[in-house]
Amino acid sequence: NKFFIFDDRSVWLGSANISETDLSGFSTNNVLLIKSDELAKIYKNEFEKMYNGNFHTHKTMTQNNSLNLNGTNFKVLFSPQDKIITNQIIPLIRNAKKSILIETFIITYKPFADELIKIKKSGVDIRIIVDATSASTQYSMVKYLRDNKIKVKVENYAGKMHMKTIIIDDDYFITGSMNLTKSGEKYNDENMLIIKNNKINTAARIFFDYLWSKIPDKYLYRNISAESKESIGSCTDRIDNDYNGKTDAEDEKCK
Repeated sequence: NKFFIFDDRSVWLGSANISETDLSGFSTNNVLLIKSDELAKIYKNEFEKMYNGNFHTHKTMTQNNSLNLNGTNFKVLFSPQDKIITNQIIPLIRNAKKSILIETFIITYKPFADELIKIKKSGVDIRIIVDATSASTQYSMVKYLRDNKIKVKVENYAGKMHMKTIIIDDDYFITGSMNLTKSGEKYNDENMLIIKNNKINTAARIFFDYLWSKIPDKYLYRNISAESKESIGSCTDRIDNDYNGKTDAEDEKCK
């Protein structure tokens, strides 16, 4: 989870950890600050569950979690009790008509990947941006998705692609703290919003297209190391981007 509730009136939420790399702009994240007593009440109820010691599978399903704020529809979801991917995201994917755009740190949950592959066969445009660190891990779905004709680009710049967003058609913007993994779906305490608002959707789509255009097309077909000469800035940032215990010039891939 990554959320703050201020004075029972505002909620700050999104993909950013409370860390120097995430809050400085080094890593790619998105956050929302929403002013709403109703939304704050829903998030505070979830906070109180955990503050009183009820974590993970010990939490009850979220009640009265749909609201309309000035014409924008929100559905508030929490893991693992709401089974967000199974009960909410997959049905929206199945009903997609034109496009599904995804920016995420990692995809390892095979049922989610399988649904993308099924809807791709109906002609829906699917494009995905993932982080270089996660693209080649043991359970990554990147190769599986590519083998099934889905366009997946691996980012090639220092810092993490740390967002967790899905844009479906011109209708839905899904965002929050949850990675598209089995742990995110079934075990971790996470939060996600499903937002129906054309202006927000358009802004999210513009940012996706900006990131997509930054990444060369060659990274549609191959992965790179998060710390290497191909990963722009990663060999001079004093950060161990690939978690191998070596930084910048110490790392063989930067020599």
